[in-house]
Amino acid sequence: MDTKRFLVGMLAEKKRSVKLAYVAVLLAVNVAVNAITSIPLGFVQFSFTLSAVALAGILLGPLFGFAVGFLGDLIGFFLGGGAGYTPFVGLAMGLVAFLYGAIFCLKWQEKWAWCVKIAVAAVLSFLLATVAISTTAGFFLWNKSGLPFWEFAVARLFVGGQVWNNVINTALLYVVLPALHKIPIFKLGTAKN
Repeated sequence: MDTKRFLVGMLAEKKRSVKLAYVAVLLAVNVAVNAITSIPLGFVQFSFTLSAVALAGILLGPLFGFAVGFLGDLIGFFLGGGAGYTPFVGLAMGLVAFLYGAIFCLKWQEKWAWCVKIAVAAVLSFLLATVAISTTAGFFLWNKSGLPFWEFAVARLFVGGQVWNNVINTALLYVVLPALHKIPIFKLGTAKN
């Protein structure tokens, strides 16, 4: 395995200024998506942020993707005028990008491998970022009603819509990734390997 390519994705062979430009652009996109698409629908907080950080991980690799996911959440929070920032959501967003980046750096040559990679990354991201980090942190920080963890988790994931948010964002990746692959600058082999 090419360790350098694994760690920094498509940026492995790029000049430092080009690396910085790609990271800056994807960070700006992540902040904008975080600020603009956070839509409260009753108990459900819907956002396309998961898709944005997943694409950052796929395009930039796990390390730069993690940075974009974490910093995008932090900057988006402060630009949105929020109060009471907790780093757990940023950590979860960084982990989502890291997982997608790591999985998409694996060599797998079948034409349909990118479909499996999205599915595996989506399941791991849901379990590790949404359930293990965000839901567990939410349980300790915001569970004022004294619910047991599993009741809190079910309420957050199903009633609060986190499951549906993950499913919609994953479906969006199945549409966006092949479209991005047709753009010459994004012909990275990510949608085919």
